[in-house]
Amino acid sequence: MRYIKIIILIVFMSSCSNGNRIKTFENILGRDNDKSLKLVVSDFENIFLKNEYPNLSIEGAYKAFLIDVINEKDGLENRLDRSKQRFENSNLKFDIYSYVDSVWIEKEEKLIYLKYKYLNSKGVFSFRESQVSYNHDKESKEHLLIDYYKTWVDINYNGKYWIALKAISSEDPFINHYMKMTNSVGLIQPNILAKEMLSRDLNYSDYFIKRIIATMIIPKSFPNKKK
Repeated sequence: MRYIKIIILIVFMSSCSNGNRIKTFENILGRDNDKSLKLVVSDFENIFLKNEYPNLSIEGAYKAFLIDVINEKDGLENRLDRSKQRFENSNLKFDIYSYVDSVWIEKEEKLIYLKYKYLNSKGVFSFRESQVSYNHDKESKEHLLIDYYKTWVDINYNGKYWIALKAISSEDPFINHYMKMTNSVGLIQPNILAKEMLSRDLNYSDYFIKRIIATMIIPKSFPNKKK
């Protein structure tokens, strides 16, 4: 009986600790972002997972989805479109990522300039610039280069989402590892992140694991690039 009471106490304390982490995360994220994120996760589970994997539990469906991401299952990205719309139409995406807003070429400098748009920690839109080298080729078409770089996305480390994750990362081994990975290499390709998650014994009913999948794998396939 004493052993059972100890187990119940441990489970209760763990539940309280997780509840406190969720509260901290949601408070930093902000009411509107939290609402948007809940809807993104709900749409993904109810619109996509239940239709794509009807015979699996939600936890099993999350795992099957990661396997399909790794294997680049035919038509997967198109079938995700409805789930993506909620994210793409919200300001939440600017708290998680910075998006290229404009691109221009300076031929004399042999540089391509990218201006990124993102939300800062105060919820105000801000901009930053970066450059990539430009090797002029007579056959290259500048408008195609510009269109390509306009698809580039980077992590918005100053956004509320990343600040919120950082605040609770020390108490979660995977999130702590994940934060170190992104700080080291920048944006992680969805298939690489999926492999990393499957290599660990994760709980796919976990509040934070669901949100990492919803924000880092569902939105889009990112171009290969360094931070």
